[in-house]
Amino acid sequence: MEKLALGVAIGVLAACGQSQPGQPIHHAAAAGPAPAPTGPLVPGTYSVTELDGTKMTEVLAADHTYTETVHGQKIEAGAWALVGGRTCLTPSEGAGAEARCYTDSPLAADGTFTATPDRGDPMTVRKIA
Repeated sequence: MEKLALGVAIGVLAACGQSQPGQPIHHAAAAGPAPAPTGPLVPGTYSVTELDGTKMTEVLAADHTYTETVHGQKIEAGAWALVGGRTCLTPSEGAGAEARCYTDSPLAADGTFTATPDRGDPMTVRKIA
C-alpha cells in the first residue's frame, strides 16, 4: 500500500503542467536552495498507475489534503506539500504516518509524468480533472 501512496503525488501533481487561477500554492520552507519543481503543483484529480498495472485515483484538494482510492474504496488520506522540489504525502491515519516524497519527471507529450518515490518503483501519473 505504501507504493500506492504516491503518487500521485502527488507529484503526481508537481509535473502536471496545468495551472488553475485563484488557487495559490504554499511551499514548505527547506534548508538551502531547493531544486526547481518540474511543473506547477495544483489541486485536482489524478490517475496513478503502478509498475505492476495497479491503478488508483488521487484527489489533491486546495486545502492541501489528499485522498487515495482504489476501486472507489478509500485507502489513505492526509496532507500533501511541495518540499525541496519534491512532492510529499503525509498520511493522517495509521501507525508510523511518515511523509513519503516523490521526484516528478517533466510532463510528457501525452500528458503523463513519472513520480519516483524515495523507495520503491516509479508510477505513471496523469491529471484527469
